[in-house]
Amino acid sequence: MIGAWVHPIVKALTELGGESRPLAVEERIYHYYKGKLRPQQWAHVIKKKYVRWTRNELRKVGVLGGEKGHWALTELGQRYWRKHQHNPLEVPTDWPSLSDAETGALDAPQETVEVMRPEAYQIPLLRRLAHGVQLKPQLLTGVAEDLKKDLLPGDQRIVPQGMTVVADRAAWAISALKRNGEATNIGHGAWEITDVGRARLRREDKTWSIEEFRGSRATVRGMVAPNSPASSLPDATPEDADIEDDEWDILQWTNCEGMLNRQVYAAISDRIRPDVGPTPQVPLARNIIFYGPPGTGKTYTARLIAQALAGESTPSEDGRYRLVQFHPGYTYEDFIQGLRPDTGEPNLRYCIKPGPFVQICKAAQEDPDRFYVLVIDEINRGEPSRIFGEALFALEYRGRPVSILGGGTLIVPANLVVIGTMNSVDRSVALMDYALRRRFGFVYLAPDLGVVREEWAEAPQIGKMVEIIQRLNDWLRQRLGAEHMLGHSFFLNPAYPLDVVENLHKIWRLDIEPLLGEYLFHDSDGLQAIRKLWAQWAETVDPGPA
Repeated sequence: MIGAWVHPIVKALTELGGESRPLAVEERIYHYYKGKLRPQQWAHVIKKKYVRWTRNELRKVGVLGGEKGHWALTELGQRYWRKHQHNPLEVPTDWPSLSDAETGALDAPQETVEVMRPEAYQIPLLRRLAHGVQLKPQLLTGVAEDLKKDLLPGDQRIVPQGMTVVADRAAWAISALKRNGEATNIGHGAWEITDVGRARLRREDKTWSIEEFRGSRATVRGMVAPNSPASSLPDATPEDADIEDDEWDILQWTNCEGMLNRQVYAAISDRIRPDVGPTPQVPLARNIIFYGPPGTGKTYTARLIAQALAGESTPSEDGRYRLVQFHPGYTYEDFIQGLRPDTGEPNLRYCIKPGPFVQICKAAQEDPDRFYVLVIDEINRGEPSRIFGEALFALEYRGRPVSILGGGTLIVPANLVVIGTMNSVDRSVALMDYALRRRFGFVYLAPDLGVVREEWAEAPQIGKMVEIIQRLNDWLRQRLGAEHMLGHSFFLNPAYPLDVVENLHKIWRLDIEPLLGEYLFHDSDGLQAIRKLWAQWAETVDPGPA
């Protein structure tokens, strides 16, 4: 089925000037087939992501390229089109057929039925998001399944646009959560709950009842298949029913491509190689550290990788995704193994107990067909070489046993991914112990103000505000160095949405100015200079109506 979309994709991109956004490509392809298929058949194609998956395959063979969020024909793609441009577009012979229910829905007359109000989906959506970042299709599908037994019969009907009432109203609810500052689109279809959303969930979760949201009406055409309230919601993968655990891990990782900077995604892929599976024949040293200025998404990126590869939204002590944080008091005994009081005995006695690193290594070794991920937050705030000890050898030479202090051996298996994060303003990478640096791949995360522009795209003066932030970072880079620039997350706080200009000034007063006071503690002239410059730049932004 995927092969059928090669010619339409290349044709659409050629007509769009050789480069375009995915949605525009899909819209043009739909125009090609508009008279040859029913809307529900096209909805099936979109649901199964046939066009998007074909693009991934074309990219692998060099036909397509382009930056994040854009599809572009390469020279190879242009040669393909010159050779095949006169080939006709044919409707695939294995085009998805319509079920009787779907056919009846398309041909049935419109009627009005009772459905749940859109607000009914807000708390269930927040419940899902409370477990971690989710792509919108997965989020909508999950909520539809959560509410499957509680929705009204009308919620399973199809609205004239060709989707279920569930899909239509759940999508509306996501937009409402964003307007309320309770959820945020962190880019490329990924959503995350905010602190405001968590507070609301704590207040309303226990008393929430779907029965409160009856009494709404919707115009529909027909009934979808029984017990399938989410039948028109997009799936996470085109053929997920037959996917094994390790294949699912790899597909989940592939889904991260649109959520990360292209260069960052490529660097991570090259280092940890999810594509070769959890336990390849030649063991890999899957160790990586994200470094960069404050607020550039280092912890977010580490969490995203852990969620994708381990398939768990939050870390736990006995899960496939685990988290530790280094600090000045953290020791080898805390991390590897050491003497600990035995609280199960009436008299005080000490025994050797394994630390979190030994524990996850053992768990991963016993489960070689799945990925395990250990995230070490603030890895440079402790003394990593001392904390790891002889485990540094085992990190590099995966699968080889090494004796550890206190007795026993340690083996770091190939299916364990170790991810560290470090704030480069606290300690330069150049100052890291050489033995540690050669065991880890280092990936620099720079401030990406495009994320700010995308998050607040509807803000009236977002272009001017991003320009001011860029000027501030340029000044900091020249005065103090690149590691002192401000990351984009400073400007993504849902408590201070940039659709209100005053919130930019609040971020300056509450977050930026105190930080600059620390940076420029011994440079009072520099601090006064940047204060004056900020005031001048801020005057160029229209405060809006009084």
